[in-house]
Amino acid sequence: MKFTVFVLTALVFAKIALAQSPLERRVSVRLDNARLTDALSDVARKADFNFSYASTLFNGEQRVDLIVTNIPVRQVLDQLFRGSLRYKVRGSYVILRKAEPEEKPRYFVVTGTVTDLRSGERLAGVSVYERQSLTATLTDGTGAFRLRLPAAISRPELRVVKQAYEPRRLALRPGDDLPRRVALIPLPPPPRSLPERLEPLTARAPIDSVPVQAPGFETATLLKVLVPAEQRALAENLNDTIRRPFQISFLPYLGTNHRLSGSVVNSVSVNVLAGYSGGVNGFEVSGLANLVRGSVTGGQVAGLVNLVQGPVRGLQVAGLSNQNFADSRGTQVAGLFNNNWENSEGVHVAGLVNFTRKNLRAVQVSGFVNAVSGRMKGAQVAGFANANLGSNEGFQLAGFANFNRLANRGAQVSGYANVTLGDNAGLQLSGAVNVTLGTQRGWQVGGLFNFARIVTGGRQLAFFNYADSSSQAPIGLLSYVRRGGYHHLEASADEVFPFNFTFRTGKRSFYTLISTGVNPFASDNLLYRIGLGLGRSWRLDRARRWWLNTELVSYGIAEDRFEEFSVDLLKLNLLVEREFGRHWALAFGPTFNAYTIDIENPRYSSTFAGLIPYRLSRDFDLGLTETTTWVGFHAGLRWRW
Repeated sequence: MKFTVFVLTALVFAKIALAQSPLERRVSVRLDNARLTDALSDVARKADFNFSYASTLFNGEQRVDLIVTNIPVRQVLDQLFRGSLRYKVRGSYVILRKAEPEEKPRYFVVTGTVTDLRSGERLAGVSVYERQSLTATLTDGTGAFRLRLPAAISRPELRVVKQAYEPRRLALRPGDDLPRRVALIPLPPPPRSLPERLEPLTARAPIDSVPVQAPGFETATLLKVLVPAEQRALAENLNDTIRRPFQISFLPYLGTNHRLSGSVVNSVSVNVLAGYSGGVNGFEVSGLANLVRGSVTGGQVAGLVNLVQGPVRGLQVAGLSNQNFADSRGTQVAGLFNNNWENSEGVHVAGLVNFTRKNLRAVQVSGFVNAVSGRMKGAQVAGFANANLGSNEGFQLAGFANFNRLANRGAQVSGYANVTLGDNAGLQLSGAVNVTLGTQRGWQVGGLFNFARIVTGGRQLAFFNYADSSSQAPIGLLSYVRRGGYHHLEASADEVFPFNFTFRTGKRSFYTLISTGVNPFASDNLLYRIGLGLGRSWRLDRARRWWLNTELVSYGIAEDRFEEFSVDLLKLNLLVEREFGRHWALAFGPTFNAYTIDIENPRYSSTFAGLIPYRLSRDFDLGLTETTTWVGFHAGLRWRW
C-alpha cells in the first residue's frame, strides 16, 4: 500500500514537471570556459527540451562561464544573452530570435497656463513654441495651452512670448507631462521723450516730396485671406529669427515650417500655391503669392504677387504685382504693378503702373504710368504719363504727359504736354504744350504752346510762346515776353492802305507781327488786307531812343472776301522808330513792295490793278500772274508797354 502511494505521488510530480513551460523549469549548471553552444545543450538536456535557432543568430564559439543553482531556464538565458534575444516556446522547443528594440513613444504633450506675474490675470494670445521642431500654439481665452512635441528632440526648450512682456524659456524633459504654470513679467512702458524745443503749429510741406499714406503689411487684404489670424499673431509676438536651409509649403499653414513660418528665414523656399515666411536669403518661388514679413536677399518669382514687409535686395518677378513696404534695391518685373512704399533703386518694369512712395533712383518702364512721391533720379518711360511729386533728375518719355511738381533736371519728351511746377534745366519737347512755372534753362519745343516764368540759356519754339522774362528771343507765330519784351500796337498808313493796325510782340532781337488794314476808297466795296511778318529792332543811339526796324511782311488782299484768285503783297520795311516817354513812339520809313495778281481775276483791271501807285518793275509768269514792284512809305504812331 505504501509503495503504491509513493509511485502515484512520483508520477503526479513528474507530470507536473513535464507540464511546466521549458522556460520555467529549474536547472543547476556549472560550466567553466565552455562554448556557448555547449552551454545551451547542457541546459536543454537538464531541463528536458530542445533549442531552435538560426546559426547566424549569435557566435556559438564564444566562451562563457556559467554557474547557476536551481533557477528557471529564462533567467539562465537572460544571463547568457543579456536581453539581446527573445524566447518563444512551441511544444518541447524553445525558439531563440533576435530581440526587437522596445518601441518608444514618438511624441509627448506639454500643457499649462500663462498668467501675468503682477495681476495674476490669465493671458490669452501668448505664443508658446519649441524652436527645433517649429511647433507652436497660442494660449486660449483662459491662458491655457497644449503643445504636442516630437520625443526625438534633444534638449527641448519651451519659449513663451507676448508683446509688452519679458519672454520666458523653460527646459523640458520628454515624458514629463505635468501641467506648467508660467508667469510673464510685464515690460515697463517706454519713456516719453519731449522735444528740445516746440515747433510752431504751422503746416510746412517738405521741399522735395509729398507724403503719401502707406498701407501696412499686416493690414494687406491678401495676407488676411491667405494667413490665419492665429498664425499671424504667433509671428507678431515673436522677436526671434529661425533659419532653415529649405522649406516647402502648399499654403502658409500647410508646410514644413508649420505655424511658425512667419518667423523662419529660408535659403530656398518653394510654395506650391502661397507661402508665408519671416524672410528669404536665397531664392523663393510660388504658384500664386510670396508673403514675407522680413527681408528678401536674392530672388522671388510668383505667379501673382510678391508681398514683402522688410528690405528687398535682388530680383522680383510677379505675374500681377510686387509690393514692398521697406527700401528696395534691384530689378522688379510685374505684369501690372510695382509698388514701393519706401526708397527704391534699380530697374522697375510694369505692364501698367510703377509707383514709389519716397525717393527713387532707377529706370522705370511702364505701359501706363510711372509715379514717384519723392525725389526721382534716373529715367522714366511710360505709355501714358510720368508723374513726380518731388524733384526729378534724368530723362522722361511719355506718350501723353510728363509732370514734375518741383524742379526738373533733364530732358522731357511727351506726345502732348510737359509740366514742371519748379525750375527746369533741360529740353522740353512735346506735341502740344510745355509749361515751366520756375526758371527754364534749356529749349522748349512745343507743337502749340510754351509757357515759362524765366527763360535762360535756351529758347522757346512753338506757335505760341509766353515768358515773364527771357534772355533769348522766342520763335513762333506769337511770342509774348512780359518783362524786357518787345510789344507794340501801331496805327499806320502807307501809299496803298491808309488805315492799318499792327501788333508786334517778342524781343527786339526777333519779333513777329500781325497786321490788318482797310482801303475804303479803291472801289465800291471795302478792300482789306491781313498780314503776318517778322522783324528785328536795331539800336541806333546810346540813349536807346532811336531804333531801326527791319521787317518782312506778307499780306493777302481781298474785296469783301478772300477768293480763289490770289492777290498777294510782300513788303520789306525799313523803319526808323523814335520813342517818346515810356509808352509812345513814332515810326516812319521807306518800304519795298512786291505785288502779285492773278490776271484771270475778273476784278483785275477794275480793282486790284488800280492799287499800284507806279511800277518800278513788271513781270509776267507764264501769262498767269503779274508781279509789280515799287518803293513806298510807312508812317505810324505806336503805343508800347
